[in-house]
Amino acid sequence: MLAMGNLAFVLEDQNKLDEAEQLFRRVVELRRSVSLEDPEAWPQMNNLAMLLVKQEKLEEAATLYAELVAVCEQHAPPGYAAGAIFRNNYGECLTKLGRYEQAQELLRASQEDLVRIFKDGHPRVQRGAQRLAAMYRAWGKEEAALEWEARIAKK
Repeated sequence: MLAMGNLAFVLEDQNKLDEAEQLFRRVVELRRSVSLEDPEAWPQMNNLAMLLVKQEKLEEAATLYAELVAVCEQHAPPGYAAGAIFRNNYGECLTKLGRYEQAQELLRASQEDLVRIFKDGHPRVQRGAQRLAAMYRAWGKEEAALEWEARIAKK
């Protein structure tokens, strides 16, 4: 499964998105057949969801992210860093769908976790702040967007 996932990344890098999607789907399907309780399955689900976002298949990506976040919340060990990353990715997807209230909830909570886990200044923390700024800007909340942009500039 790991080799298939790696090949899917290579195909994605070559902009062969349909082929990459087929492989990512196969890997997720195989993981599902074993168990979604296994944390090794979760990055594969995230990879597929990220590709779906890239392809503008946002509703499908949001459904997959919702499942992934629910599984992580149920089975992840405390302080599981990838869980915060998955929630942050899901928040970005919801922003693109215009579901700003849901996105805000996920992005703010995941940002708190990212800061706690990685500390201020870490690239993942910066990316989370950028996603918050972008979400507020898309939502038309200019003042909040400017506040997050100011935080980014300080780092």
